[in-house]
Amino acid sequence: MNWTVGPHPSGVYWRRRLLIFVPLLVILLAFASCLVVRGSDGGEAKLAGVDPTSAAPAAGGSSPDPGESAAGSAPSEESPDSATTAPDTAAGGSATDSAACPDSALTLTAVPSDGAVRIGEFAQMRLVVKNSSTAACRRDVGSNEQELKILSGAKQVWSSDDCSSRADAAGATVERKIVPGETLNYYIKWGGTTSSKNCVTGAPVAPGKYQLVARLGTLESRAVTFTVNP
Repeated sequence: MNWTVGPHPSGVYWRRRLLIFVPLLVILLAFASCLVVRGSDGGEAKLAGVDPTSAAPAAGGSSPDPGESAAGSAPSEESPDSATTAPDTAAGGSATDSAACPDSALTLTAVPSDGAVRIGEFAQMRLVVKNSSTAACRRDVGSNEQELKILSGAKQVWSSDDCSSRADAAGATVERKIVPGETLNYYIKWGGTTSSKNCVTGAPVAPGKYQLVARLGTLESRAVTFTVNP
């Protein structure tokens, strides 16, 4: 096909066409490049809108201090004739908003050491108070009201009340509310010796069977037998 029109040679007309088409091609390429750049910017903007920290797990609460202990853990070392420790449960509330607990509302239990009791070693004894009624009530559970005693038959050989200065100590009187089903645990270390009210140094008990009895005011538990081994 002959595209030349006019009296001039065909090369002249081809050069004219190139002078027109080349600028148009450059403009079209530039326009297409702008479209590509815009599309790319839009995609990056969407990605930038995602907070990279939102995918991280939420921070939890602070770790407990390794030195802290949970309620109900083993009490600290005590002297054999020291008062029983504080209860291992949190206070049940104000003691003034409930009636007093009669003995019939409470179950009192004496619990000997879980392990073998041996002469010359300390044994952990426990006094357990439980509200076995259906109503909350208040009771003085302070150290003045508590006693753990050890019997050999009908003879008392040791008592936590002997030679005790608890009357003037903090926690001697602790009146608190006990809700139905709530259990309070009090612990004491027994050194395997006898005791007396006049504070005479006790002698080691002989191997054999003994009875542990708990008391809270006028309420007394049944005797629980345990064995002292050589």
